[in-house]
Amino acid sequence: MLYPIKRNDKYGFINEKGEIIIEPKFDYTSGFSNQVCGVTNKLSEINFEYNGEIYFHTASTIINREGDILFPFKKYVTIDKYSEDVAFCYDEKLRRHGVIDKNGEEIIPFIFSTSEIEYSFFSNGLARIKRDGKYGFINKNNEVVIPFDYDKASNFHNGYSLVKIKNKEFLINKNGEIFKTKHNIISVFYEDRAIVKLKNRYGFINEKNELVIDYLYDRVVGVFTEEHCLAKIGEKYGLINASGKAIIEFKFEEVRWIGNGVFPVKIGKKWTLINLKGEMKFEPKFEYIHDFNKFNENIDYFDAKLTRAEFNREDYYIDIHGNLISKIKTIEKEVVYAELKELLSKNAEQKQIWDKAEWSYDGFSITKKGAIKPFYFILKWFKNNELLTDEGIEAYNDKNNLEIGLYRDMFKEDAAGFLDYFYDYWYDKQHIANYQIDPDLKFEEDENIGKYWEFYKQNFN
Repeated sequence: MLYPIKRNDKYGFINEKGEIIIEPKFDYTSGFSNQVCGVTNKLSEINFEYNGEIYFHTASTIINREGDILFPFKKYVTIDKYSEDVAFCYDEKLRRHGVIDKNGEEIIPFIFSTSEIEYSFFSNGLARIKRDGKYGFINKNNEVVIPFDYDKASNFHNGYSLVKIKNKEFLINKNGEIFKTKHNIISVFYEDRAIVKLKNRYGFINEKNELVIDYLYDRVVGVFTEEHCLAKIGEKYGLINASGKAIIEFKFEEVRWIGNGVFPVKIGKKWTLINLKGEMKFEPKFEYIHDFNKFNENIDYFDAKLTRAEFNREDYYIDIHGNLISKIKTIEKEVVYAELKELLSKNAEQKQIWDKAEWSYDGFSITKKGAIKPFYFILKWFKNNELLTDEGIEAYNDKNNLEIGLYRDMFKEDAAGFLDYFYDYWYDKQHIANYQIDPDLKFEEDENIGKYWEFYKQNFN
């Protein structure tokens, strides 16, 4: 499974370890569905302008989980998520939607308006279509299989669609036949359980039309997944199994869908993950956690190992243990080698001290933690590369020195020369002052020190 990331306004993909599998090179992308993912690039041709923004025409294709492009980019086309090996797509020139397969071949011509196919996909061989305000279903040959009789209709799942005529909701099968029940059914079946409602209380029936879980709940979150479901009694949520037995007591105030054996829970002001035994996977630390269950988005999720979470006001992919795997979006600070070359062409002043901790910076308030943070970050990099003297190692090991600075006797000769040339430039270029003003910010890998150092070693005479 691959996961989209954004680097400098381009999208690429990582694996569950956070390793970049496809370099960021696409202008847009979606999530994987039906084992493929649509990717899109902008063309130079302007499509339209809106609110002062210019929107360009695009070209799209799909990739598989290995990152292979499955057919040439199709000009003026954007592709929705795939299901049952086909996808609706939009032709920007025709302003109509059609259906293509995984080879990029047209299955149904571009004849549909957006309102006719919005949020539709093929499931159980049928796709929902809206005409003249009513819903019906077509097959992949664009033949009407179920007439346009319904005021509302869901996409098919497990052989059923939830439809509505006036105020009455009921299930139909792929032949349009009604699932007859005395219960007020409000969902299709998931793991042989459908939600039913009676006087603002919720229960479940099975496909034999038996009430298997009584009307006990004030709300149901999601559907049955991995033989469990989240439900609410009063003001608290708990976890039940397929028989209605409470597996985890009703004690949570806010939860999200089950997926990958866990579900997000808010405890106090922070979120964590709870497994199906009721065990907390880690202490609550995230501002928000999306669930691993992407069924509603028609995205593959059963083998997904990562989900999105917000930590220190930034979006990350995390695993079920709460480990930060990768930032989702970053703007990398580019190294301008022409400027480095120009610096090396000049004589650098030999300094005895390059910087030291201070409690204010250009009028900004800086905490003690923020003031000393960059210096230990720099010392750690030079220590790992064996470029510190004994004095430098001693300074690095003293983690509570509020008067920490970067002194010449801390660094070996090559490292000191490097700092003479590049420290001030690097500090400004990488916006290091931001990390002093806001000590909660996280350094991005090595902040390009490694690239500066390699350039210095290769070009300094």
